[in-house]
Amino acid sequence: ISISEPFTVSSVVDLQVHIEGPNAACQNDHVTLSAIVDYDLEGHTYQWYVDNQIIENATEAHYTFDVNALYEATGSLAHEFTVEVLRANCVTPVVSPVHAFLINPVPMADVIAPEKVCAGNGVTLEAVVYQLGQDAQYQYVWYQDNEETVYAGPNDYVNTLFVPAEDV
Repeated sequence: ISISEPFTVSSVVDLQVHIEGPNAACQNDHVTLSAIVDYDLEGHTYQWYVDNQIIENATEAHYTFDVNALYEATGSLAHEFTVEVLRANCVTPVVSPVHAFLINPVPMADVIAPEKVCAGNGVTLEAVVYQLGQDAQYQYVWYQDNEETVYAGPNDYVNTLFVPAEDV
């Protein structure tokens, strides 16, 4: 007995996925990560994870997040993102390799000045950074009366500022 019915043969190719996007951002930034699938077929579904925890409502190919909100929710500066991709008509999802991500905290600094300044003398101010990443090289921009000063520009990596006597 032979029965002939039309049928379709589909080749199943191993799905590969990885994450593209920055590996670090400043605390006040917004970041978008993208799931890159090597075979762009219709019907993929996505689920994003951070530190092995499901991210609610993160079910698109691109995931945008507020870096500060992530820090406040976790209290951590280092994170690992993954994305799970499920191809249409399949039951086993493919998980991306880990995408390491580091939050660069907003540096905090105190300005140290002498307690007394003699009339007619200038003064040297010093910025002391007390945020995480003490060994980092910070860019110092000095302000006087909410205006950037002429004493130090945006490319100065010096944590001291001399203010001439006429401006004290």
